[in-house]
Amino acid sequence: VGQREDVARVYIPFTLSSTDTVNVTLNNSNPSALSVSPATLMILPGNNSAYFTVVGEGIGTSQLQASADGFENSNPASTVVGTPGLYVGGPTTGTTGGSGTFYVYSQDQDGTYHDVNQNLTVTLTVDNASVADFGGQSQTTIVIMEGNYYQSVTLNYRSAGSVMITATATGYTEGQASTSISDP
Repeated sequence: VGQREDVARVYIPFTLSSTDTVNVTLNNSNPSALSVSPATLMILPGNNSAYFTVVGEGIGTSQLQASADGFENSNPASTVVGTPGLYVGGPTTGTTGGSGTFYVYSQDQDGTYHDVNQNLTVTLTVDNASVADFGGQSQTTIVIMEGNYYQSVTLNYRSAGSVMITATATGYTEGQASTSISDP
């Protein structure tokens, strides 16, 4: 959901002759979970496959099945679309008066980083702004731009102590990272 699309391929068990074309229909059991484009495609002469695009549209499970005249239907391929998440990474320690660069990543339900298919606004909050902050604020907003999977932010270290950074975005599970700041 909100992740960049993946490209998949449909195969037939042999290479077509130089004059044959096979029209393949992709049957999708749950378009609210997964979209497929195009839903009908052609395997061209001299080939044995064609590409199509799948995009997670909502939480759920979908069965994809390919069919073509003169061929047995493919076995249904089950695809589960889960809630994407945010991961926050950065230095675990720092020194008062310094700063650290933290990265916020978009990932799928399995923890694999994925580009977002539209700009994703992420709110970052620190639990103790007297220890560390974002330019004098306990909260800031960043945008992971369409076609990317991460964005960076600078955390300023103000005093000794520990701080938890929490990243939140609509439709995503939150991500957190902690860092400990010490005096020089």
